[in-house]
Amino acid sequence: ANNIILAYPGTLEISDTFTLTEKRGIQVSRGSSASEVPFIAFTAGAKTLTYNGVIANGSYGSASSGGFYLYGSSSNSTLILSGTSTYTDNTVISSYGTLKLTGALSSSTDLNINSNTGILDLQVSQTFNSIIDMYGSIVRNAGASSLMVTTTSHIAGSITTSGTQTYSGDVTLKRTYLGGVSTPTFTTTDSNLIFNGNVDSSGSGSLTDANNFTASVGSGTVTLGNSTSDTVGAIYALGVMSITGNLDLNASINNTTNRVAGNPNNVTLNYGATSISVSGTTKLGNN
Repeated sequence: ANNIILAYPGTLEISDTFTLTEKRGIQVSRGSSASEVPFIAFTAGAKTLTYNGVIANGSYGSASSGGFYLYGSSSNSTLILSGTSTYTDNTVISSYGTLKLTGALSSSTDLNINSNTGILDLQVSQTFNSIIDMYGSIVRNAGASSLMVTTTSHIAGSITTSGTQTYSGDVTLKRTYLGGVSTPTFTTTDSNLIFNGNVDSSGSGSLTDANNFTASVGSGTVTLGNSTSDTVGAIYALGVMSITGNLDLNASINNTTNRVAGNPNNVTLNYGATSISVSGTTKLGNN
């Protein structure tokens, strides 16, 4: 069968539930930047497109790579990918879109869940180059999942996996999609949660948003930092940090980096039955 050529700003419209044969490949081509990717649009509510084949980089136009931008209509619409896709530009999940991943994506792709109703249903182990924005959620409705991000992450939503989550670059906890203070939540099933860089709130100028941090890992371990130079609150201080599970603190927790209303921020670390308050100009050291 002939390939489907999908090039920015083109749109593949889905109006019913069906399975696309893996014999028909899909090639995606971007515009002038990695963020200009073609669209996969569900136009008739909660429909599902199942594709067992490969979505690959195309060469239509001046670019030789691509990605896609998924969105639904008034109900969550689902794209199921069970093949091994090789495209390398952005994977964007927007309003009412659900990407159920039972196959694999290239580790070079960047994930962008740019709506609070966007969902990645991750049912495998997957590596992303970065998380550009994550206002929605990563869930695990079946299968065994784990997540690795090799560079930076910007997170406002929730991430749930059965296995380990590893964030190798700096992580910024962002305001919510509607602009409020956020509480990003990281959950594993008795597996480790590893932050190998700084963990920051978002902020503006000299004021922190004081976004919160919640982690639940059962019998697993939350690791903050992998060297004495790593800091929680390196640029903007966090608010409340709540951890259920074991804690390996290899980073400083700092509340003196930008303030709330000009005053030192009060950072509270809830760890099991213990509550530690980092207030005034205090800095809680690593280890």
